[in-house]
Amino acid sequence: MPGIQPISFSTDDLKEHSLSVFNDWVSKVVTELNRLGGQLGPVSMGHDMDMQGHSIVNVGAPTDAKIAATAALTPTAAQPQFGPAAIKTQVEATGQQILQTTRRLNDRVQQENYSTFLNATGSTPPASNTATFTRVDATHWRINGGEVDFADGTKKIFATRSDTTSAPSGGNVKVFYYYAAPNTNNDGLQLAFVDPPATADTSANQMKANIDGRIYVGTVVVTSSDVTGGMGGDTGPNRGCTEIGTPLTFPPNCEVQVRIEPCSEWIEVEFEPRETLTLAYGTLLGMFMQADGEEMYAARRNGRMGRVVCRRHIQRESYKQVVTVTPDGTYWAGQGQWLLHNLKPK
Repeated sequence: MPGIQPISFSTDDLKEHSLSVFNDWVSKVVTELNRLGGQLGPVSMGHDMDMQGHSIVNVGAPTDAKIAATAALTPTAAQPQFGPAAIKTQVEATGQQILQTTRRLNDRVQQENYSTFLNATGSTPPASNTATFTRVDATHWRINGGEVDFADGTKKIFATRSDTTSAPSGGNVKVFYYYAAPNTNNDGLQLAFVDPPATADTSANQMKANIDGRIYVGTVVVTSSDVTGGMGGDTGPNRGCTEIGTPLTFPPNCEVQVRIEPCSEWIEVEFEPRETLTLAYGTLLGMFMQADGEEMYAARRNGRMGRVVCRRHIQRESYKQVVTVTPDGTYWAGQGQWLLHNLKPK
């Protein structure tokens, strides 16, 4: 709206009886003042209003819906419309207008279809590895390089690693838990083991190789006489054999190989005279049964036998002596020299 234009009055304008020119100009000034004061309705400004750092006070909430979208608001007036209470229903999982960028927990419709985001975590399955264990000697071994395969189809490789240690004394063991973790350049994986080695193979100790950022690869067990291991790419350990510490007797002129492996599932066989032999699942014990009865007898060395009193299943973290005898495939275990086979049933 154009402003009031300045005007110069002449002597004749002021001598006129009705002062029409003067009164017309005064009317315009009064109208403009009333307009700027809001007496004639909303005030329209021809330019931006510069308050020079001063405040506009006593601003009321808009009452006309037509101007509400462009009206100035105080914090008090804005809270009900734009504060936390107003947008709560839009961001909560139970709201009517959920944000498209959010994920609802335990939602059977909103499900993650790819596991790639879990790969960097390492400890979260599923993943598998192709590492294999090679025994060099009783205190020296090698973990052959391979790759970790993730559920999303991606792979990361790691190099071969060799390690050696001193043999533990007595019946003690050293347990090395191997894991793969990102290398320095973060473009592959490198093998490492939990240091220091554990003194028992337990799930709690193994967990240290499977924390976030680590991918469990396998376990190596070192005893006073040998070293054994199992990696993701190794075939499963042979079943059978006796608990570590059980006396063993072998036929003459035979080749004998003994490996020590972890084991937690056992069968305790009790014989007459009172002797108990602890065997791993799958062990073949030479036994006979009477054709007309239910009594069972176990074969002993030199043609002797002993009656089997009972068999018990037990669970205990320990180690088994995996024995291979060639060419006979048989040997004796325990003080009673009970007949065992390393043959495999077909």
